[in-house]
Amino acid sequence: GMKTCLLLAVFHSITCVIFLFPECVQELLVDRDFTGDDVLQIYSPDVAHCQTACTQHHLCLFFSFLRPDWKTDNRQFYCYLKHTTSGTPSRIVNLKGVTSGYSLRHCGDDHICLSQVYQDVDFPEADFIALFTDTYKQCQQACTKEPGCQFFTFCTNDFDPPQYRNKCHLKYSRTLPTPPTVKVLKGVVSGFSRRLCKILKNTDFPGNDFEQVHVPSPEHCRILCNDHPKCTFFSFSTGNYDTKRPSISKAEIMSGFPTRFCDPSNGEICAVRPFPIAFATECEETCSADPDCQFYTYIYSTFHDPSYRCYLKQVITIPSPPKVIAKRSVVSGFHLRTCKKPSEEDKFC
Repeated sequence: GMKTCLLLAVFHSITCVIFLFPECVQELLVDRDFTGDDVLQIYSPDVAHCQTACTQHHLCLFFSFLRPDWKTDNRQFYCYLKHTTSGTPSRIVNLKGVTSGYSLRHCGDDHICLSQVYQDVDFPEADFIALFTDTYKQCQQACTKEPGCQFFTFCTNDFDPPQYRNKCHLKYSRTLPTPPTVKVLKGVVSGFSRRLCKILKNTDFPGNDFEQVHVPSPEHCRILCNDHPKCTFFSFSTGNYDTKRPSISKAEIMSGFPTRFCDPSNGEICAVRPFPIAFATECEETCSADPDCQFYTYIYSTFHDPSYRCYLKQVITIPSPPKVIAKRSVVSGFHLRTCKKPSEEDKFC
């Protein structure tokens, strides 16, 4: 049969609840570096994006961003997310080209709107649609209207070579929800959101394949379909799959459609939210009903006597380019789907 790799895991919720730095510190420290204490390095086009990523990360309490004017090496646009058990940086030094700051988790405004565009900044890689537009604003509008688009790069009318001028590159960089840590622990149970539409058993959608991957379940197959902007339906085979045959017996196949447009996020970002729920099944249902919840942990009374037993969790959801570089005659930016107010008639859904 098909080779699969099934990971069984339990996520310890206590390690994700961070109350070490409760005050709101909005000040940015220019040319100051929080040396060490790194938990993750990502690319960010500016310090605001880096700070938002820190705010969403379950462990990040503060960060350092290497600006475009960083001259020591080629690490421009590096964003370092940081954490200490004390809640404060271990070391602060003067360093040209670096801006540092703190998570805004306790500042009360979780709304995310990445409306800033970046002149002479390229988001290379991750292309999935290319078209021509007159302006970068039209390119950004196209990205906003395309559900799979996370960010874009537009080649201006002085770009070289000329055949790429006014070309709009729509890009995506989606990842499956991955718990930051996994450990075995008696007295708790964890799992992923079951926010799935009905999967059709004994049904095949033959043909139109553009990718084949090995996964352990039809639910995982659906997640991969959700994750890929080109995927509009999928089929999962429990038997041996022969690529020379257009289909196999329907009894071995389950099919369905992606759910990425069924439950649009309301933009509220929260790393961990506790609920006083009595049963693990209710915890799973609560997570599945919440569009922002990616996975959960439920604590049994045998573990200890907690005030809360159900913890809804998520990892960073802000669009994050796989790479950011300086490049002349291009403009880059993000979609504006989270910038529209719900009351507006022309909101993007």
